[in-house]
Amino acid sequence: MFGAADYARSLGFEPHPDFAKGAALLGDWEEGSSDVTFGQDGKPFYINGPRDDTYGTMAKLRQAVGDGKLRLPRPSPRLRLGGWAWITQR
Repeated sequence: MFGAADYARSLGFEPHPDFAKGAALLGDWEEGSSDVTFGQDGKPFYINGPRDDTYGTMAKLRQAVGDGKLRLPRPSPRLRLGGWAWITQR
């Protein structure tokens, strides 16, 4: 959880205000103490939700990492079968 929060902060996103309330239950965090990585293929990976400010999120991600350094899912005809086609912005 702490690693995900650190990763989000590095991209300009703060955790929900309630995160601090639950963080005490998770114990102490030593930055860099986890082998878990975030993103996909070294790039931030974003799937928008139904209530997301997609344009605002994309603008913030582009500001943080630059254009062409994001991974986004794109529905494909295989979606009915549970498939996704992945695109990388260039």
